[in-house]
Amino acid sequence: MKCEDNKDNSDEIQRLKQSYLYRNFCGLQLEIKQIYLKLFEENIQQAIQQQNQKQIEISEKQIEISEKQIEISENYIEYINSEYQIYIQDLQQQNIEPNEYLLEYHYIPIEDEIFIQSKNNIKFINQGDLDFYEQSNLFKKTIQIDTIKFNNKNIMHLKQFQIITYQDKQEIVQERFSYFLKFKDEKDNYKYNQNISDPEFRILNNPKMMLNTNIIDGYMNYLQIQDEINYFSLPPSKRKQYKRLILFPSSLITNCILRQQEPKKQEFIKSKFLCLFLEQIKQFSAIQYKFWRIYQKIGFVVNSSNFHWQFIEVKVDDRLLVLYDSQFTHLSSQVVFFFNTVFQALTKDMNFQFQVEKKQNFLKQWDGTSCGYYACIAANYLSQLQLDENIRYKIMTQMRFELLELFFPNRNLTINDNISNQQ
Repeated sequence: MKCEDNKDNSDEIQRLKQSYLYRNFCGLQLEIKQIYLKLFEENIQQAIQQQNQKQIEISEKQIEISEKQIEISENYIEYINSEYQIYIQDLQQQNIEPNEYLLEYHYIPIEDEIFIQSKNNIKFINQGDLDFYEQSNLFKKTIQIDTIKFNNKNIMHLKQFQIITYQDKQEIVQERFSYFLKFKDEKDNYKYNQNISDPEFRILNNPKMMLNTNIIDGYMNYLQIQDEINYFSLPPSKRKQYKRLILFPSSLITNCILRQQEPKKQEFIKSKFLCLFLEQIKQFSAIQYKFWRIYQKIGFVVNSSNFHWQFIEVKVDDRLLVLYDSQFTHLSSQVVFFFNTVFQALTKDMNFQFQVEKKQNFLKQWDGTSCGYYACIAANYLSQLQLDENIRYKIMTQMRFELLELFFPNRNLTINDNISNQQ
């Protein structure tokens, strides 16, 4: 019975497939499929065209940006070359031997001071003003002052926070640390020429976070200011024996790294190194930029490859770079090239070459993030070296407390005890 029913159904299906209605329905399905396929292909083509148009627009913008970068780079290269020629001419015109300078030390009652010129002959740079000049000098009972002479002629005076040079009978006053005197009483985030705010507090409050440029360069500026105050608080006899401190921020070495659009030619690299460095020390142009005749302790903080902090002590007379490195790695060849290039020009000795010496007894870090603290420890050690003959390196806990109290004296500290494991 079931077999007969199945046979009847099969016959019915065959008659239906042969009918006109079924054939029309199948044709309609095919036509709909073709329409949908055509619409799909059109949508695909439209999407491809839109994507191509976007890519063209992006490419045009990239070309426009590249052209602007090239234009900026060309202007920058032109500026470097121009400044380089000016500096070279300046250096070539000065033929004074460094040893011909005479440095004298004075302790002068203010009413007898013979170095203050008429107000009409005072020129201020670094955004200084006469009122500020009077407040920082003229109202003191006495003035500690160093005089640099050449051929019995005063060419430079050194006072606390000021360098004074003379040009065409005009007294030119340059502030050494104008940012400190200008902002020291203001309660804002601008401290020691750096923006110090909540991100820096979070970094210092977390032992696993690496110090950033603001904290480290701010601390370098702080150490310089403290040394300036210490030095000019001493009488002449002790100042004569004192080795002064100058520290250069990490931004100096960082800015010397090649940009993408800059030429890789060695001559341009040398020009750039010299221009950027002389811009940092232009206050010492009256003594041929030989700042090491005033500052015997010279330090540079370096952010190696943008992930590891190092500190370098520069001994110019010994032609030695002393590397303080908590990971005991090497000093970048580009950094050594920078120092050789600059001091070859300043000493006018093309054979001048630094040797690199690692500080063997320096502290070692046991993690991957605390190198910035150890760079600060090295700078602190150099700054205190002559004040305490038995000076020892700070431990990281002490350094973190010092940075927190320096930058955030009114904030609650939550130093984690486990940092002792990092010593």
